[in-house]
Amino acid sequence: MFKNLFSKSEFILSITAIVLVLAILFAYYLHLQGFANNICIADALCSALLLLFSGFLLSNLLSYYAPQQKKQIFIIGCALVLSTFWLLACWYIFKYYFTDISYIHWLKKSLPLRYFVALQFITSLGFYNLLWQEQVNNTEMQAQQNNIKTLARDAELFKLRQQLQPHFLFNSLNSINALIGSQPKQARQMVLQLSDFLRKTLKQDDNEMVSLATEMEYGTLYLDIEKVRFGHRLETQISIDTEAMNCLVPNLILQPILENAIKYGLYNTTETVCIDIQASYANQILQVQISNPFDATIAGKPKAGSGFGLQGINRRLQLIYGLQNLLSIQNMENIFTTTLKFPQK
Repeated sequence: MFKNLFSKSEFILSITAIVLVLAILFAYYLHLQGFANNICIADALCSALLLLFSGFLLSNLLSYYAPQQKKQIFIIGCALVLSTFWLLACWYIFKYYFTDISYIHWLKKSLPLRYFVALQFITSLGFYNLLWQEQVNNTEMQAQQNNIKTLARDAELFKLRQQLQPHFLFNSLNSINALIGSQPKQARQMVLQLSDFLRKTLKQDDNEMVSLATEMEYGTLYLDIEKVRFGHRLETQISIDTEAMNCLVPNLILQPILENAIKYGLYNTTETVCIDIQASYANQILQVQISNPFDATIAGKPKAGSGFGLQGINRRLQLIYGLQNLLSIQNMENIFTTTLKFPQK
């Protein structure tokens, strides 16, 4: 509402310049009335300086004190008082220093008009100061609200990242536990790969955005861990455009999708399952699709937002990009596809 107001320093300079220009014009008017040059210059400059002093006195008063209610009445009351003092000061100063009878007579006749001009000027300065102060308060309040939103957003993102690691870690430990008795060699290999995965991903904990190439490196590490458990039954097919590799995505955004693909694709089946990962970039949008087959008669149809993985991803995308519908799913002929869109700036 107040975005086009001058800053206070700019306003002071503008008002001072305008008043000085009016003083020059007023001095010229007095000269045309036949008064001496010293009277013209003294009247114009003294009136202007006293008027500026009165107006800025009110502005400074409002800067340090402004009532919460009836501000307009307070400003008008102060303007009436200051205009009266200004008029009395001009009257006694000019009457004391100048003895020209015709000028004193003219001065007396001009008092009502002078008072009206002074009242308008001082009142306008007061109301502008009120608007300027409201602008400052609104700006500070908006900045505080933005800071609160940013802190809340960052806190929620941090919470989601903190939840993600234990979620994946517990699942991996359960898999290792299942292999210890029957396949200790594979369990040992899985422990080493899990250690490598955590060492690399934990370094990126504070980086919210990473390249798709880096994200796929994490995804490949995760898939290698799962391949130890499922062996030849887990296959992957990756098709990513070269241009898409440099696009930015939120850190560890794909791992829960891959985890869901394995959960719904390989659990309760002994068949070979291929997880297909595709990524393309067009119109400043990176699109990533992860597909996996599943047996609907055994696993049932996965639902959007089921489990922490999809819920966490959907929420992270909303917080980071401020957009809806960046995550979608499709089930066609027992092929479950999760599609993610990442706007690129």
